[in-house]
Amino acid sequence: MQRKRAANAPLHRKRLMASSHVAPELHDKAKGRMPRAIPVRKGDTVRVMRGGFEGREGKVVSVDRVYGTVVVEREYLRYIRKYERYEKRTHRMNVHAPPCLGLQVGNRITMMECRPLGKTVHFVAIHNQAVAA
Repeated sequence: MQRKRAANAPLHRKRLMASSHVAPELHDKAKGRMPRAIPVRKGDTVRVMRGGFEGREGKVVSVDRVYGTVVVEREYLRYIRKYERYEKRTHRMNVHAPPCLGLQVGNRITMMECRPLGKTVHFVAIHNQAVAA
């Protein structure tokens, strides 16, 4: 029944389901006046904490409330030996945003590599680190 309720929920409730916990440092800095969990929004910065991509950061490009996924784009430099210069490249990752995290675009979240959840989804959001400025 719970999965059916989450899948058939209206979008204003699905937004709240895609929330993520706030980092303890931010909660202490706000002296407890910050909510425990906040939704992930577009523009937030995220970091992979576990798996083969550990330590890499990216920016939330879009949030799909219907399917509960977040698209994260990360930029990196690749060295071109022929020209002895670096080239800026981007890579997009689809991240599953569990309904319990309530993620919004613009938040800083922690991601973890996991088993394939779909054709393109191989990461899951596990923690919300910061609020968008």
